[in-house]
Amino acid sequence: MQVDLTHEIAALKEILERERQARKAVELILEQKSSELYAINQKLEEKVKERTEVLTNKNEELLATSTRMMLLVQNLQNAVWMEDEFGNTVLVNQQFCDLFHMPFVPADLVGCESKVILNRIAGSFKEQGVFDVIHGNYWAERAPVGATEVHLQYDRIVLVEFIPIWANGIYKGNLWVLKDVTQQRIADQKLKDQKAFYEDILNNVPADLAVIDKDQR
Repeated sequence: MQVDLTHEIAALKEILERERQARKAVELILEQKSSELYAINQKLEEKVKERTEVLTNKNEELLATSTRMMLLVQNLQNAVWMEDEFGNTVLVNQQFCDLFHMPFVPADLVGCESKVILNRIAGSFKEQGVFDVIHGNYWAERAPVGATEVHLQYDRIVLVEFIPIWANGIYKGNLWVLKDVTQQRIADQKLKDQKAFYEDILNNVPADLAVIDKDQR
């Protein structure tokens, strides 16, 4: 007896065709999504590259600016001490170390807390605790202060200037500039003494004493 499978075969072919069409549709969708993902990935890579270049340029600019500032500070004749908003030392120059007879190079002090620096230099002032008071008051007020005169133990006269650092209204620390004016004050005193000396002489010259030149005038 022969069985007619024509209907079953046709049905099976129809099922296989639907599966083939479904796979083809899925493959097409996957291909489209893959293309879209590739395009998105390319855009992301471009954005990342652009952002990296921008950040690299900014970092290079910041590094160059920081280097220039450090070179400027290191070559100043005045002593310089910079603190951040947390009270840590950001920058000092060799003049600062020399002024307070500190056996360090500037790099040794970077990162030190302010209180450590204050303790190191406290004994250098004739009036004990004077700079601690100045430091505390100026830090609290956070307003620029011009030259404040202080005297050191080893007959040095120093002018202290306080410069707060602000960025977009946010306090970022401060800069201390200490200028040794000892020689200037000595010279000024000599001029005053010399002036007083000649004024004393003139005040004691007899009233009838005349001064004439070589032509008898």
